[in-house]
Amino acid sequence: MPNLIDYLLAPWKILELLAGGPAPKAGMPSGADPTAGGLCSIQDVGGQVLSVCRVAGYEMPSFVFWASCLILLAFAAASFLLLRQCNRLSGTLSRVATQLDKNRVKDLPAIRTVMNKEKTLAPLWTEFEDTLLVLDKENEVFSTQAPDSIFSRAAVIEAHVSTALFGAIPGILTGVGLLMTFVAILDGLSHVTVSANMDVKGIGGLINGLSGKFVSSIVAVTCAVLFVFVERLAYAGPEQGYRRLVAQVTARFRRRTTEHLLHRIHTELSQLNRSPSRKKDE
Repeated sequence: MPNLIDYLLAPWKILELLAGGPAPKAGMPSGADPTAGGLCSIQDVGGQVLSVCRVAGYEMPSFVFWASCLILLAFAAASFLLLRQCNRLSGTLSRVATQLDKNRVKDLPAIRTVMNKEKTLAPLWTEFEDTLLVLDKENEVFSTQAPDSIFSRAAVIEAHVSTALFGAIPGILTGVGLLMTFVAILDGLSHVTVSANMDVKGIGGLINGLSGKFVSSIVAVTCAVLFVFVERLAYAGPEQGYRRLVAQVTARFRRRTTEHLLHRIHTELSQLNRSPSRKKDE
């Protein structure tokens, strides 16, 4: 009776069953059952008793198979977490930018209210508000620093998305896949012996199923390449929301540099020294 768990772990076996059962592998001893023990079984490979898994017609050591499954699981989990964090941040930035643009918010208290509603932007807005300058004569609020110096990509995006961790995922996946391949080859070489009469033993365990030992590397490299595409797509949303936010803040506060303020102070002092009252006192 077929083992249901085996078919749940290997859905392609259902198609093989509907097609009339799996085809026997070339070179397998007559009467041997390729599905004995389910997905993974103990087999005599070239004089070595090994735990072998057969997937899509390829035989591989069981630890290579489980390492490949772990790599796929890590890829799926990392992609899910990255998309979740980016979507959440993108929603926050887009919501704030939309509120500023839709309501045409120009009053400082109104902008403060919109910014402080979001925990992600409230600390940055407090820091940016310290750079604002109110000139009584012109009745306008000026910024002494560029908004993107406070609302920088590092402070807005990298601080709320684990960019360092996600940036290392492709290298980790590739490294684990290659490591498992080398371990499989090393395990096969460890059983190869040469007697005094140059009789080589254990070579069958190294040659048989050699292609399956590279499965973990292929899976790892494929997942690493796919994750790079997922990463680019995930960061597109926060990047767009960040640009909209900076544009909205920049449009509402004219910038006055330190040089401009010093020039204005110098001009006002010069005018004060030239005033009639000043001359009369002299």
